[in-house]
Amino acid sequence: MQLLKQPSEEYLRISEEPSHSSQQTKKQLLILDLNGTLISRLKTNGRGYYARPHYEQFLEFIFKHFTVMVWSSARQQSVQMMCKIFKQPLELVWNRNHFELDRNQFYGKTETIKDLNKVWHHFSNQYGAKSTIILDDTDSKLVYQPYNLIHVKTFDFKDIIEGATDNELLRVIRYLDVLRLQSNVASFIRNNPFNAGKDYEIITDYKLDAAMVHYNKKGHIIQMFKRPKRALSDDDHTEEKQPAKKKKKNKKQKTKSTVIAPPIVASTDIYDDDDDVKIPLRPQTKKKLKSIVNNIKQKKKPKA
Repeated sequence: MQLLKQPSEEYLRISEEPSHSSQQTKKQLLILDLNGTLISRLKTNGRGYYARPHYEQFLEFIFKHFTVMVWSSARQQSVQMMCKIFKQPLELVWNRNHFELDRNQFYGKTETIKDLNKVWHHFSNQYGAKSTIILDDTDSKLVYQPYNLIHVKTFDFKDIIEGATDNELLRVIRYLDVLRLQSNVASFIRNNPFNAGKDYEIITDYKLDAAMVHYNKKGHIIQMFKRPKRALSDDDHTEEKQPAKKKKKNKKQKTKSTVIAPPIVASTDIYDDDDDVKIPLRPQTKKKLKSIVNNIKQKKKPKA
């Protein structure tokens, strides 16, 4: 008969004890999962992995305020590769060897459980349910101590490439900043779960929330993933500001209007009435023209 996997009576009793906020003199223990929580592995051999957006800011915060260790269900070699993201020394690093699996379970797709009693025993009960936090994207791994878990959304680099954003680690920082001052971690998480409500929401920054660092299999940074332009999804109700279209300036073409003067018709008739003259003439010119016309008329008169 398979034993029912559930928290012990002692653990539940501790989680029901009230917690109060106070300045901690001793750092709490923070246990980190890797794949799906802090990094996303590339399945193709030799490609390495992506680190979650905002991971550097997150690591800076936790090493300042917590004692940090890693417990991953991946094999030792893979864990060593993924731990290249840490720039500061870890208190402890556990891998698949620390689950007490038989050979078939070890090499198969076996569901693993992280029993924190093993960690507490390793530290000679220096830490316990009141002072231990574990960050993981799989809640089924913490069936024995569910109220010590910060359950985060699974990080998959493909989601970012396809247009999603991820600021989960910034939300965790806000939560941890409150949790680190609690006298009873299990009690606080039980009554104030991480994913309940919007107390720890962060305003989306499209550029920063899509920035992933690509590590190769040796743990060296290859490049930063940057998505150049946002693609709006059906679930995105925020109107993206489109660049204003430049209005074409309708410049009126200034065409030089050519005034075509009426043709001057040569005529031998000069009118004394100036209103009948088609083109105004200077008095000197008019006088001269009259003289010429008179001379012409004189020449046309028949001889007596």
